[in-house]
Amino acid sequence: MGLNHQKSIKITQDAPLLNRAHPLCSGLSHKLNNKTTKMQRPLHHPPHVLVDNTWYFITSHTLGEKDIEREDIKNIWINILKELTKKFNYRLYAWVILNNHYHILCKVENSKDLPNFINRLHGSSSYSINKKCNSQGRKIWQNYWDRIIRDESDFWVKFNYIHYNPVKHGYVTEPGKWDYSSYRYFLKRKGETWVADCWQSYPILEYDFE
Repeated sequence: MGLNHQKSIKITQDAPLLNRAHPLCSGLSHKLNNKTTKMQRPLHHPPHVLVDNTWYFITSHTLGEKDIEREDIKNIWINILKELTKKFNYRLYAWVILNNHYHILCKVENSKDLPNFINRLHGSSSYSINKKCNSQGRKIWQNYWDRIIRDESDFWVKFNYIHYNPVKHGYVTEPGKWDYSSYRYFLKRKGETWVADCWQSYPILEYDFE
């Protein structure tokens, strides 16, 4: 299924911000229209805004853009991310990890814990990855960048951005072919029509990010 899917659907369940949820896409084509959503490049030492009970879009790169290509290394990060979001009582909604960076969309209940959450994510994953690679003490992650989600439209734009990221960087031709994101969960749980409608409603059309 590509971007020519025209049917609009209403969804009354699983709306993180409002009572109506708009979905994402299964076939995400490269054909783009004239709308523009522009995202800015994160800083290496960004300020962090802490607000309770808020949705955050979080990004971090590997130090020196070093690659973490191996499947087992990516799975280490994924497992630790899921464990920590449960421990901190964060609602993890969407995520992706690539060879040199990751993106997370999550709801943070107690914002003062967010720096500790990221420190734990980076520290625990670095320790486990270094142990696996026999490279003890190596720093893997840069500081993180966070952005507070402004409204429903902003939420779904980030949701789409996360799942389209492997396509943007040339790893795969469509998001369903990338093993290391939450995309397949939504495709399986919500179906292709739900997923396609989100991209139709909130497409990412211009990238100035990372």
